[in-house]
This record gives sequence, C-alpha cells and structure tokens, in this order.
Amino acid sequence: MDSRDPLGEAVQADRLSRAAERLRLSAYVALVLTASAAAAVDLAAQPLPGVERFWLAVGVGGGILEESGAAFSVDFARQRDARLLALHATAVLAGYELSHIAGEIGVLYGRASTGSGAARWNAAAGLSFVQVDISGRELRNTVGLPISVQGSLDAPHVGIGMAGFANLNPAEPYVGLLLTLRVGRLR
Repeated sequence: MDSRDPLGEAVQADRLSRAAERLRLSAYVALVLTASAAAAVDLAAQPLPGVERFWLAVGVGGGILEESGAAFSVDFARQRDARLLALHATAVLAGYELSHIAGEIGVLYGRASTGSGAARWNAAAGLSFVQVDISGRELRNTVGLPISVQGSLDAPHVGIGMAGFANLNPAEPYVGLLLTLRVGRLR
C-alpha cells in the first residue's frame, strides 16, 4: 500500500516553486540595486572640465592561449576628457612547459571615466601587430584587434586595479585577466 499523499506533495512542490521565485526576484532586485549604487557613485564624482591624465600601467595575471598560463601587460596611456589613447603591449605564456607564446604591440582608442573620485574605468579597442608561436611549430605574424577593459582605485600618482584583455586575430586569439599597478598623473 502506498502511504504518500499526492495533495501534500503538490502543496510542498508549490511552496518550493514560490520560494525559488522569491529567491530569483531577490537576486534581480539585488542586481538592480548594486548597478544603481555603482551608477550613483560614478555620477557623484562630477566630471572635471579639461581632464588630462597620463599613466604607465604594468599588469601580471593569467591568460589563455589554447591552454591556461601566465599573462603580462604594459600600457602607456593618455586621457583627455573622456578620450583615451594608449600604446598597449601584452604577452601570454601558456601550455606544457610554457610552449605556447603570443605577444602584441598596438595602439588603442577608447573611453575613460572623467570624475574626480578615486574609482576609474576605461574601455578601448584598436589595432596591433601580433606574433604567435604554438609549441615551436611556426612563428606566425599577423594583425589583431586588441580589446582592453580596466578598472582601478587611484591616488593622485599611483593606483591599483584589474584589467581584462583579448586579442582577436586570425592566427590564435587569446585573453587574459590581470592585476595592474598604475603610476602617473591619475587625478
């Protein structure tokens, strides 16, 4: 004889469904409030007229070039108002015995935050010369599309942050995530 109560199971399933819906709604509300707070912080840092900044940024982290490995970057950037122009170089060493190597040097143009606060962000894309060597098979030279997104907390002359980069090229696309140190006229 089956002693299960089908009505009780249906009620319990309905309660679980409602709890999951409330949890999903709470997550959406938290996401919206977080985004609103971030936007408010950015808006609270009033744009400065005639903003001109420049910096050297060095980054170290992880990257993927067919396999995971180490990534490095060096950027020299100049910001005028919201416009950003940067000389950008990255390298990824990956694979068994670091046998996969890719590097680029290029120019990026993009947008940067203009507020007077310590929090900064920028996003840029451009054109680069890329060299890729996968396991010593063949050194390939090509042109790539570098993309960079950075966020940092800056004092007047030094800052620390995170950067993500990608290079889309016909030889071997690669990506990286870095911890960065910035030095220059930042505020």
